[in-house]
Amino acid sequence: LAETLRRRLVQQQSNTDGGTGYNTQRIHFLKFALGSTNLHSNWNPNNTDDDHPKPNQRAYFRRFIEFCQSALVEDGTNDAPPKKLVGMFWLQGESDSLKAKDANSYLCNLQAFFKAVRNELNAPSLPIVVSPVVWKGKKVDIVNQALQSAGSGAVSNCVCIEPLDARFGVQEDGEPSCVSPDHLTSEGV
Repeated sequence: LAETLRRRLVQQQSNTDGGTGYNTQRIHFLKFALGSTNLHSNWNPNNTDDDHPKPNQRAYFRRFIEFCQSALVEDGTNDAPPKKLVGMFWLQGESDSLKAKDANSYLCNLQAFFKAVRNELNAPSLPIVVSPVVWKGKKVDIVNQALQSAGSGAVSNCVCIEPLDARFGVQEDGEPSCVSPDHLTSEGV
């Protein structure tokens, strides 16, 4: 995935400035994952740790921002190019698909979340990639529609990608599918 993204960035850069830039830079992926969380409460930019009754599911937004900021801190080596954030991938929404109230407010919550992320990280046009969730929640179609809307203009500079294979089980060539009954796998992305 990292090499594919690097090649795409090199191609994009060569189309704009003759190929300098990403071709010689290393690309790092940072993973910040927390399971069984809701966008409306756990990732709400306005929440604090005191706002959530469960200690293990508190205000993840602030922790996420601090994680990103610490990853961008210079390591003190003079020959290293400055670190910069060039994109964000968002795959979340399973827990929001369990209740109609959460699913119906997902797009509004997602827009507020991305606006706050861009503001906090001083990246007003940060490219964002979202993907529909693979889940058995009662309202998963509403959440996925919100994610597709985000990628279709409801969130600026955002695209929605479909998983490579959204079926369960085995692909046509006999290889395992890129999803499990509960989650999209990294191979599917």
